[in-house]
Amino acid sequence: MASLIVSPHLDDAILSLGGYLQSNNDENNTIITLFNTAWTAIDENMDYASITSINLKEELTVVKKIGCKHIFLGYDEALLRGYKQWNEAYSSSNDQKVFNNIVNEIKSVLNNNKYSEIFFPMAIGEHVDHVMVYEVVKLLLDFCAEKDIQILFYEDLPYASYGGASERIQKVAKDFDIIPHSFEITEYFEEKCNYLKIYRSQLMLQDIDRIKRYVKHMDGDNIVNERVWRVNGWHKRG
Repeated sequence: MASLIVSPHLDDAILSLGGYLQSNNDENNTIITLFNTAWTAIDENMDYASITSINLKEELTVVKKIGCKHIFLGYDEALLRGYKQWNEAYSSSNDQKVFNNIVNEIKSVLNNNKYSEIFFPMAIGEHVDHVMVYEVVKLLLDFCAEKDIQILFYEDLPYASYGGASERIQKVAKDFDIIPHSFEITEYFEEKCNYLKIYRSQLMLQDIDRIKRYVKHMDGDNIVNERVWRVNGWHKRG
């Protein structure tokens, strides 16, 4: 059965799980992207609507090549919701309306389609939008359990390549009972990197090079994996 990938922005799913989507090769796999884009690598003077339009075209080009589905919700990203920096601390009170809308949107997609798995970002790097999506999981645990949908966290790239992955994994392990797992994507990795080059408005070549070095350092030169963590249950630490 197909998988649903929850992607904060218009590149996160492919950055982190592009190889999995290629190897899984199910036309009903779906990326649901939540936020628009206010930053670009190509022209700092562009307005956010133009940036988002370009990035969406890039994303849809990649999605078509991989052969999966795509849903774009287009909520305002952090820099358009009053945050001054992308890694500012998440404010649940300021973002409550958007948070609730996202929970309901994901429930609606799950109600209207058949998925065996749903993937969320682990929020390595502490991007405020990624942290919000991480918090969404806590309100979807019972819902997904009733529908027999496995919840997994994926490793946020390229953020993990800048450090902090081990610390974030420890934090997630305090909130959730997680089991590490890997998808070997060795034969798909170069093609994935070529797909990442399509995101010219969002990714610099240095980012792709960092990802290459990171994954090869993680697993050795001959094997490439995309790391995920399966949620076995949930417990809240006081």
